[in-house]
Amino acid sequence: SSRLSKIEVEVPDSEKRDDANEVKTITETNDENRFHDSSIALYLNKRDNCVATESSDALLSDEFVSSNIQAIYSLSFHPQNKSLLIAAGKGGEVSVIEFRTFSNGNISNIDNQISSLDENVKEEIPNQIEPNKKNQVLMSFRAHNRWISSAKFINPSYINGGHDGLLALTASDDSTLKLWDLSKVNSNDCKTPLLITESNHTLHDRGIFSMDYHYSSGRILTGSKDKTVCVSQLMIANQSHSMDSSRTSVDIVVERRFEFHSKVVKAVAWQQEGFGSGHIFASGGQDRCVFVKDIRSSSSNADISLVDVHESSVHTVLWSPLEHSDADILASELMLLPELMSSHVDGSRSHWQHLLMTAGMDKVVKIFDLRRPDAIKPLFEFTGHVNDSIRKVTAITTPCFLNSNIVVSPGEGSSSLSLYSLETGQTIRR
Repeated sequence: SSRLSKIEVEVPDSEKRDDANEVKTITETNDENRFHDSSIALYLNKRDNCVATESSDALLSDEFVSSNIQAIYSLSFHPQNKSLLIAAGKGGEVSVIEFRTFSNGNISNIDNQISSLDENVKEEIPNQIEPNKKNQVLMSFRAHNRWISSAKFINPSYINGGHDGLLALTASDDSTLKLWDLSKVNSNDCKTPLLITESNHTLHDRGIFSMDYHYSSGRILTGSKDKTVCVSQLMIANQSHSMDSSRTSVDIVVERRFEFHSKVVKAVAWQQEGFGSGHIFASGGQDRCVFVKDIRSSSSNADISLVDVHESSVHTVLWSPLEHSDADILASELMLLPELMSSHVDGSRSHWQHLLMTAGMDKVVKIFDLRRPDAIKPLFEFTGHVNDSIRKVTAITTPCFLNSNIVVSPGEGSSSLSLYSLETGQTIRR
């Protein structure tokens, strides 16, 4: 996007996702309370754990703050501070970006947060924070040795004992899941934030292709090339294992492992709202199947199985939100008419929580209503977002829910976004 002025999205090479030549991502945000942690300002001063020398200042300026991402495979907003975006992808690179381009007044920015800090803290803010600067990359670092499939901000309230800053999870093709404290810097090199913990091979023994985080329960969901789906938690470890007695040691502990799929698991998603929130998930894979599971059941079998959902690999599964997912923000960026939004938003429709969207390596976005006796048949099939000149889809293009009634999707070979109605099953506009 032209709005990511410091990030260039490229066509990935052969080291990347199995069947991806290009990745286009649309993200949604969750409407929560405003971000209350001042660490977003504090972590910009990377000198708290480093020796303030000329050489370290140069490293912070040149390597830590500028973005090195050449291709983006994951975009995720902070659930509470919607001006913060974490991007990750090619080469194991991660960037945290602050957006100042929204014009509707709903997005806070660094200036507002800094103004609320103590005078002593303000003095520690580095000079590179320029007033009214747009879309600045707040930090950038290499988190993994191979490409990153997903990066998510997480809820620090689930980790007590010194890890209460700006936390993020990253999942990679190197088979590891890592937890970072972005508000603290690695004192060994001053180039990366503090790595709190990382998974071992008890989680996955091959690359992690997808990851989702449930902000309210703290549960982590991962899908891997080892054909399994894992549910895990961040657990406080024995204090004696910690190298730093001032902080609590944290482990990534596997709660459940599921072996539904016969091939690579390429998409996982928690039901984020409603009855199944934090308990029900969906997964999709290279075997063209989609499975739905309620982890409250002791059975290891899937509760719902959808077979041959797409012509090729399933790379996206998403649950519909109950209401709208900051539709006003995205709508303003898409310049949607107010009457269009008002005619398609009805937050009272709680049955939308049963709608599951899937996308794969074909030209169709499908909507399934899992309450229906014939749930194996899609409720709607949306087409037209892929350019007619494309014979075989080779790019991963990720649709999302603009709100509870509208789906928005990019498409290979097209510079347009297509909007589809969940009320009528028709195209709203392109």
